[in-house]
Amino acid sequence: MDGVTLYLSLVSVCGGLANLLVLVVLLRHLRSLRVPEIFILSITLSDFLSCAVGIPLAIHASIAGTWPYCLEGCKAHAFFIYTFGLVSLVHLAIMAFEKYLTIFKHMSKWGNFLSKRGASLIVVGLWVYCLFFTVPPLFGWAAYGLENGNLTCSIKFDSRHPVDISYYVVMYIGGFFIPLGLILYSYYHINKVKHRVAVRKYASNDVNRVAHIRRNVKYAVKLALLIGGYLLSWAPYSVITFLIVLQVELSDQAVYVPSLFAKTSFMYNPFLYLVFFRSFRKKLFVTLTTREYRARRRRKMLLEYFPHLTNESTSTSHTAGAVPLQIRVNVRPDSIPFIVPTGAPLETRL
Repeated sequence: MDGVTLYLSLVSVCGGLANLLVLVVLLRHLRSLRVPEIFILSITLSDFLSCAVGIPLAIHASIAGTWPYCLEGCKAHAFFIYTFGLVSLVHLAIMAFEKYLTIFKHMSKWGNFLSKRGASLIVVGLWVYCLFFTVPPLFGWAAYGLENGNLTCSIKFDSRHPVDISYYVVMYIGGFFIPLGLILYSYYHINKVKHRVAVRKYASNDVNRVAHIRRNVKYAVKLALLIGGYLLSWAPYSVITFLIVLQVELSDQAVYVPSLFAKTSFMYNPFLYLVFFRSFRKKLFVTLTTREYRARRRRKMLLEYFPHLTNESTSTSHTAGAVPLQIRVNVRPDSIPFIVPTGAPLETRL
């Protein structure tokens, strides 16, 4: 097995399993998903399909030493990879813009600028938007074909036909510059409001507004890591294809290596979710553990932080005639539990 086959196999297997796990976790908590997680669910689906459908074809070609399928198979492979890659970019752009709108247009309320229903409709619209760019090469407006190395397929960027050149212009504007411009615009303004909060330009009594801004800016920083990872993977390939359109002579390796490197974007998102998104870690914990285990863990945490409590005092059994002490428990897996008797005075509960 050569290096290319090993690399593609690693992306396909690790990326496929990791994205499948994210899909299972998010689908299990489908009713409780927040607006950003609806977009993440769609991105994860496209990444999983890339690893499960698109990349295995390239693995077979790498083992065979050349593309083993017919031209129609090449077109299908290129269509899948191009569609799923573009889906991720436009979703990330809309997530950044939605976060900008949440911070600037939704300051008086908690939550997101978009509703869950609105986010779901936008997801459908984004897939249709991507198909507008990826379907035409199947029917003659530009064309899909083998890339240098004869192992993978993509758009043939070396055509000089005016019709194909018009497609390149539309594709670069709608499929790259508009999403990238939306990202840069959103983060330019998010960075400005972040600076204003840092230098305390808001009124001291506007605590809720400042807390809302800080919470969303913190999420925007995490989202920037996903965007940065995607751009890092696809930027070299985008530059190479642009040079091909400009008729710059390039070696086969100069074209083939960026094409392979771009496919890493399908693999690493689940690991970023795990490291930087606490809400996903909580959902993953619930998915991988039983209710009994979580109950035992909560009880153990209660006794650890409040050793004067006993199992009897935290249970629901009480002696006859005694007034039960109702206890409200607020526990997160990564936080200290707070125990507040429901009958306590307001000052005690605060």
